[in-house]
Amino acid sequence: SVNNEKIEAEKIIKSNQYLFSFENIKACLNFQYTENGFRYTVKIQNEGNEDFAPETLGLDIGIDTCMCTYPEWNDIYFPTFFRCEKTHFYGLLKKPNGETLGICCKQPIASYSHNFNSSGHRIYNSQLDFLNCPPLPKHHPLNCHILKAKEAREYVIDFFACSDDENWREILAQTYGLPMINAEKFTLEKGEYIRPVISSNKEYKTTLISPSGKEIKDFLAKDYGLYSLEVQTADGFSSTAYFYCRKPFEWYLKNAREEVVDKMPHATTHCESWYGFFSGFLAAQHYPDTEKDEIINSVAPLREELKCSVANAKKYEHL
Repeated sequence: SVNNEKIEAEKIIKSNQYLFSFENIKACLNFQYTENGFRYTVKIQNEGNEDFAPETLGLDIGIDTCMCTYPEWNDIYFPTFFRCEKTHFYGLLKKPNGETLGICCKQPIASYSHNFNSSGHRIYNSQLDFLNCPPLPKHHPLNCHILKAKEAREYVIDFFACSDDENWREILAQTYGLPMINAEKFTLEKGEYIRPVISSNKEYKTTLISPSGKEIKDFLAKDYGLYSLEVQTADGFSSTAYFYCRKPFEWYLKNAREEVVDKMPHATTHCESWYGFFSGFLAAQHYPDTEKDEIINSVAPLREELKCSVANAKKYEHL
């Protein structure tokens, strides 16, 4: 697709090969089975004399992920985890029945996107964006927003079966040679050590950057905020993980109460409308504040509003 506009294959060369075109952009997709799954080989070329810089240019991965009915959804893959790195892409799809499908591309992919239904509760399918205009997250590739005149690129995207998450990480690290970062905890208290578990079949170096932008050698979380860890292998592959040093529980609870007071919940057709009160009541229990707690406790006038809300909700039960 280009700028979210679907481009259908205009010509099938063989049963496993498809051609696409958009203005001066030509693309070819080759499909083949592998020992442990299947592979897409995608070639894209700008045959024009001007650079091509769309909002997005990507590929629908061709896997139906829409879970509409039970028990049929037990046999449908869900896009559980997708990750773009500066040098590569990897992902994971899972079925409720336990089947797991990994994805790997050793070429940089700008971003990914999911095609949601109108209510946003289901994902129809997913797309890998070979090109995407900036800005993008820092750990995404930086040069994937333009296809220069006469430039051609090739992407090899493997889909492979794996038994579980650990087997998936092992395959990515050992078979594909990508550095994988895991940890027991990604959220820490001040004074805890960041303890990454790194899997790689090659030598690598690590760089940990503090919230203030300084490199840290001892991996001790001394400041609140976001820490970034980059692992780079000897052959140039780079992976990034983020660790967050959180403030004390008191800070979050008190600020949540402030938001409840400032934006008092109102009755709607959804119970989520009332969730703010949980934070307010917990704050009152642990960190009493007479003025704010009285405001939150004065919910009696909302009861009639809630009754009206429930009555209105019945009008839409058939939807």
